[in-house]
Parts: sequence; C-alpha cells; structure tokens
Amino acid sequence: MRKLFHSRAEAWISSLGLLALAGLYLRWKLSGGRANIAGNGMALLSLLLFALVCLQFVRRWVAFWTPGELPEPEESQGLPLWLVFGVSLLAALLELGLILLWRALSAGDAGSLEERLGWFARLDAGNYMDIARYWYAPTALAQERRLVFFPLYPLLTRGLLLLGLEPYTAGTALSLLCFPISNCLLYKLLLLDYPEPLARGALKYTLLLPAAFFFVLPMSESVFFLCCLGSFYLARRKRWLGAGLAGALAAFSRSLGALMLAPLVFEAVGDWIRKGKRPLRGILSLAACFLTLLGTGAYLYINWRYTGDPFRFLALEKSYWGQSMGSFFQTLASQTDNALADLQQPWYTSALGIWIPNVLCSMGALLLMACTARRLRPSYSLWFVVYFFFAVSPSFLISAPRYLAAAAPLYPALAELGNRQRAERAVSFAGALAALAYLLAFVNAWDVY
Repeated sequence: MRKLFHSRAEAWISSLGLLALAGLYLRWKLSGGRANIAGNGMALLSLLLFALVCLQFVRRWVAFWTPGELPEPEESQGLPLWLVFGVSLLAALLELGLILLWRALSAGDAGSLEERLGWFARLDAGNYMDIARYWYAPTALAQERRLVFFPLYPLLTRGLLLLGLEPYTAGTALSLLCFPISNCLLYKLLLLDYPEPLARGALKYTLLLPAAFFFVLPMSESVFFLCCLGSFYLARRKRWLGAGLAGALAAFSRSLGALMLAPLVFEAVGDWIRKGKRPLRGILSLAACFLTLLGTGAYLYINWRYTGDPFRFLALEKSYWGQSMGSFFQTLASQTDNALADLQQPWYTSALGIWIPNVLCSMGALLLMACTARRLRPSYSLWFVVYFFFAVSPSFLISAPRYLAAAAPLYPALAELGNRQRAERAVSFAGALAALAYLLAFVNAWDVY
C-alpha cells in the first residue's frame, strides 16, 4: 500500500473508491447488463481511464487539504478583455453565419432571419422557445414534457422578447452575448494557473471541440457555461457568496449545474484547512457554497407547482426520452454496440451522427483528463469526475458531445497540453477535423443533438 500511495489517507480513499467502481461494474453485470465484445471492451476501458483520473485526483486532494499556506492566485498579465470579447463574438458570428449559409446553399433555407433560425426547432431549441413564450403549462401533455427543460435560459430569452425581438432571434442573441463573456471568464480563470500564451491558446477549443457550435445556437449551452465559469472563478477569488449565487444560476439553467457544489465545497474546505480560519468564518464560506442548491430547489418547485410532484421531470425523461440514471461504462457499451449495428443498416447516419461521436467525445475527454489530471488543480479534476459521471451515465444518451463541450474542466486540461507542443498541435488538428465533420453532419440534418 505504501509503495503505491504516498499516505495512509490516500491509500484508504483510493481503495474505497476503486471498490465502489468495481461494485458498480459488478452490479451492472449481475443485474443482466449485456453487451457485445466491443461494447464490453469499451466499458472496461472507460472504467480504467475514469479510475486513473480519480486516483490522480485523490493524490492531489490529500496534498491540497494539508495545512499550510498556498500562494494566493495572481492573474498573469493578459490581453484586454474587450479584445477577447470582440474576437470571440466575431468568431461566434462567423460560425453562425456559416451554418445559415450552408443551410441556404444545401437545403434552400430562405425567408426572414427568424424563419431561418427556426430550423433549430428540431433541437431542444423548440421547447426552450415555447417556455419563453408560454412558460410551463399544468395540463396538456404536449406542454408537460417541457418540464424537463430548465428555466433560466428561456426566462432570459423571455426578457428579450419584451424588447420586441422574435423568439429564435432573441434566443440566438442571448447565446451570442453569453459566449464571448464566457470566454472572458475562462481566460481570466486560466490566467490564475497558466502563462498567458497557454491561457490564450486554450480559448480556441471553445470553437474546436465537437459540438462547440451549440454555444452560438438558441440553446442553453452558453448561459450554463457562463454561470459555471462565473461560480468557480469567484470561488478561486474567495468570494464565496457570489460563487454560491452563480452556482445557483447554473443549477437553475441545467441539472448538471447543481454539481458546482462539489468543486466549491472542495475549495472552501481546502482554504479553511490551510489558513486555519476561525470556525464561524469557515462555516459561513461553506454555507455560501450550498446556496448552489437554491437553483435546483427553484426548479423542483416549478415541477411541484404545475404537477404536484417535485420530481415529475424524472418520469418525463424516462417516458419521452427513454433515459434513467445508469453508469457511464454501461452507456458507452450500448453506444458502441449501437454504432456497430447501425453501420450495417440503411440508417447508418445514426451511427455517424449519434453513436460514434458520443463514444469518441466521451473517451477523448477521459483520455485527456487521464493525461493531465496529475498536473491540474485538484478541484478541476473533482469537477470533471462528478460532471462526467452524471452527464454520461443516463441511458440512451445521444448528446454527450454537446454536454462535454460545456464541461469547463476540459479547458484547463487542454491548456495543460500547451506545455507539450506536439500534443497540443495534434489535439488542435484532430479537434478541428472532428469539429468540422460534426458541424457538417449537423447542418445536413443528420441525427446530431
């Protein structure tokens, strides 16, 4: 044990964690979990990579919670934020323009801007726009299913409707505004840990990750990303009240936002232990972090208000989308088997649009973190672990690339690759090709969600 681990605490935590992962896997197999050889292989590989990330996190965790002062974060001298904002906005407008131009040339989309943006109704955007216009309805079945979509993004869009904008134009304008603000926050956050060239280089991945184009569409990605980054940046600056409130907004924009509680508490406890704060001050910092749950509570209230059941959204997820919480390795096993099966069918585009990108993005994220977690701040690794587990574990998952594009811990990991020039170039080239291929599949109306 001592040869493998640096301390008794690390040995115990790591051993219990590995036993828990092994138990989850055995539970899946003993409960009738089936997969072909390829699916089983992918499940085991993902489990091993996930365990590797967790082991590296635990080693950094024990050191991070050891009493003693750490230097306060100091931002490196960087570019003016107006420049980061302007370049990001220009890039977002160009990407949206490319999508609309391709649709016009390939599918003959025409009409007003609102009519052309209305093509995105095939995505969740249609439900978000209905909520923005009509809010949540208590009875009609077609309207009840909207309860699975969280309120912050459509609520903000509704505010823009009051200014006279049409729904899809308002929703797109909101995303186009939040995306460059997110990049400014991401840049400032990365400057706390990395030299300016690496922080600047990592920003390009907000355009190069597959499904990053969802940041500029009338969807909740940009709002969610902004709230998460704002929450964690405020925590790094020891502004706990602001961090908790921003976390509440993240939780009010998507279910995964509630997971912000994990890195916030981790940072607050670490700060308390290292600085030997007075008990009252440490308790107040922790209490501020738990404000994150207010966002989830507000969403549960909406469910209760309209259906009498605060957890009605779970039943709707299962009945309409066939989703229930399982495990990430189970999901990857079924996605791999579905990809191989659909490649042999006339509907092979489902394999190319859904299953293969889902598997590649999930495994790519795990591989990236497995290569960089030992050099990352441990709260980033924890954030990724909980985010990946809950984002990729739902059964019949078809949107892993979109969810992972909004996984903020991946960007510090990509910045860490900047220390290895060859790896950074290879990832940039592969990311550009994958992003282009996934974008082309999307604009050609393949099964990309």
